[in-house]
Amino acid sequence: MKKSNCLFFLLALMIAGCADNPGWSKLGASNADFKTDHYTCLQESQENRTIGSLGGDTNKGLNQERSGVAPDKMVTNWNLFNSCMSRLGWKSTM
Repeated sequence: MKKSNCLFFLLALMIAGCADNPGWSKLGASNADFKTDHYTCLQESQENRTIGSLGGDTNKGLNQERSGVAPDKMVTNWNLFNSCMSRLGWKSTM
């Protein structure tokens, strides 16, 4: 795992640890349950994003050698994250 990915996950866990289930509720769930599910959903919702030679974000899986496009960063797909949390029984409170 890249250093930046590790830092992202550590930061996300630290932020999650500062509040009790921010923005989410689940009947009978503990803060530890929230942290486990939050971390799982963060992992499942990560996507590779690439920056093209013209500076625009692209995620088309182009041949890197021919197109001059290289992987640049990991980003969270919040739609996938929210779907994951809902699938695990959490309800958004926002």
